[in-house]
Formats: sequence, C-alpha cells, structure tokens
Amino acid sequence: MAQSSKNVILITGARGGLGTAATVGLAHLGDCLALLSQGWSEIKEQTEELESSGKCVLGFGIDLTSASLVATAVDRIVEEAGIPTVVMHCASAVGPIAPLHLAKHSEWDQAVSSNVTGSFNIIREVIGRMITNNGGTIITVATEFARTPHASWSAYCASKAALLMLTGCIDAEYRSENISAYSILPGKSDTDMRVARGHQVSPKGQSPEYAADVVKVAAWLATDSPEEYLGGVVDVDCPQVRKQAGL
Repeated sequence: MAQSSKNVILITGARGGLGTAATVGLAHLGDCLALLSQGWSEIKEQTEELESSGKCVLGFGIDLTSASLVATAVDRIVEEAGIPTVVMHCASAVGPIAPLHLAKHSEWDQAVSSNVTGSFNIIREVIGRMITNNGGTIITVATEFARTPHASWSAYCASKAALLMLTGCIDAEYRSENISAYSILPGKSDTDMRVARGHQVSPKGQSPEYAADVVKVAAWLATDSPEEYLGGVVDVDCPQVRKQAGL
C-alpha cells in the first residue's frame, strides 16, 4: 500500500460534547477530518459547516458495532483523503443503569458491543494501514468508572475497563511499529453518567471548558507522542500532564 502524504484525523462519536470539541480542537493537526457518528443527521450540519469554511471533511453515520460498515467507511476515508494518522475515539455507550440481576440483556449487550467491539472494529481497520504509513496515534477515552466499581453501573464499568486493557494491548503489540496508543482520563469533565443521574450539564454531557482541556491534551499526545504515557492512562487533572500539554 502506498504511503499517504496527508494527515487525516479520524474522530468517532463526533456529535457528542467531547467529539464536537475534538473536531474543532484537532482540525489544525490534519489536512482532512473524518467524522463518524451513530447517525448522519447528527453530524450533517457540522460537516457542512466545516466544508463551507474550506476544510476537507468526510462525514459518516454508521454503527461502529458493524464490522462491515466500519470497513467500508475506512476504505472510503483512505481512498478519498488518505490513511488516518490520528484516531480520537470518543464514541461510547452507558448501558443499563440497574443492579446486575435487573439489567436487560439487550441493553447490556449494546453497552459491551459499543464500548468494546465497536472500539475493536475501528482500531482494527485503521491500525494495519497506519503501519504501512510509518505509524500514527490512537487515543481512547477513559473514565474513572473503568478503575473503580460502581453499583448499578456494571456494564459501563466492565466494558470501559476492557477498553483500557485494549489500549494497553495496542501498545504492547504495535509500539515497535511506531503506533502510539493512549487513553485519556477526562478528570473533572462532565460525562454521560452525570446526565443519566439527572445532573444539570451542557448538551451531550460535556462541559465546554473541560472538553477543551481534554482535546488540548489529545493534541499534545498526537504531536509529541510522550513515551512515558504509552499504553496507559493520561489524567487530564494531573498537574504534570497539564504542564506538559500547556494547560
């Protein structure tokens, strides 16, 4: 496969609070943006606004749990824009909020499929191409729920913990191929869990100021590839991280 001379930034969950912030905050790193969301209607306006400003942008409304749909989307991204050099994987699902014995099978399956299989699908399709293109950066989004058990949140806790391990495995398998994998812990940023709990937060569950901090850290990771955090969690609230990222 021929190497790509363009920098392509691929963002999943592009319509969420963090995904929207990533679209704005990472645009300067790439020649083209590839935006993925659950439905095309969710990102249609966002895509058209970017196009009208002269930015190269591709938008896709797809279900990341469908391996065939993800493969088709990535094929088109590569054909029309180039091989992604940065993946900011913001998409996630909360799942059933209930004691384990009361959780619905369908809701549990959806959370695990979205947070684990969906992540696998997009990363699998991109990472082989990154290797042929001298590497790249993969950034997943962590949560403190992945490290601390919470009653009634078993599906979310378990599936997001699996995503942390997946990020570590990417590093173990592909660091030698110049693939940099990180998992960002948003820290104080408002999350979908707070929305589910009934807290008053900004649309899509992400406060703009903290979402912007997360994206600034992501931009730093994509630009500098700090070795000390490879395969691990990068806490946005950590003073050292904030200083290194210029916050």
